[in-house]
Amino acid sequence: MVLNPYRSVRLEGIRLFESRPGWVAMELPPEDEWSEQLQQLTAEQQERVSSPDFCEQLRTVLGRKFLRLCPT
Repeated sequence: MVLNPYRSVRLEGIRLFESRPGWVAMELPPEDEWSEQLQQLTAEQQERVSSPDFCEQLRTVLGRKFLRLCPT
């Protein structure tokens, strides 16, 4: 979920899986699936969401949560 001054915007369709023990892989949907949601973001937020740094941060944060929730 991305927050902006007007609303929260859900970016759905992110898929996480454990490719091997302790290694989390992330798949994002094609960018056109998010086009409607991205239009609701500010220009700065749209640029950030498109950056490799955002994807890496997303993978790190979601990967940690995923591993905490998965049974070992």
